[in-house]
Amino acid sequence: MHRSIPRPPSGRSRPPKPPRRDGRRALGRRGEWIAALYLTLSGARVIGRNVRTPYGEIDLVAVERRPWALVIVEVKTRRDQRPLEVSSRQVARIARAAQFLHGRYLRTSRRADVGARIDLIDVRLPRRWFPWPRPFPRIRRMYGAWGAERTGRW
Repeated sequence: MHRSIPRPPSGRSRPPKPPRRDGRRALGRRGEWIAALYLTLSGARVIGRNVRTPYGEIDLVAVERRPWALVIVEVKTRRDQRPLEVSSRQVARIARAAQFLHGRYLRTSRRADVGARIDLIDVRLPRRWFPWPRPFPRIRRMYGAWGAERTGRW
């Protein structure tokens, strides 16, 4: 005797597909993790990741001890070799968010002489991660990326 398998209540014959993973988001998270590790190994202390401000999100916030400075870091992660470009709108957003974070840090910390700096870290990931020996990512750091005399193009 043959019994038919009852259909799910929704009327679908197969289970729903899992949501697609956004490759750019995963790439950005991997680059931010690599940049945080790089900052830690260079002697800075990472005190915030993906910090939200009224002016936008900051990728990494770190503190360096010599000279004592609050470092606001924008991380750009890529797989290709095109030159890195940052729009003037993004530069203005990061500068406003950095001013906000610097003011908040000065109010909450015990130090009054803390300066602030905006750094840009460019992480270039290899196309393939798993052949042996594994290729390593290339990391470039631009100290004080945006000042009065700098542009957003690197």
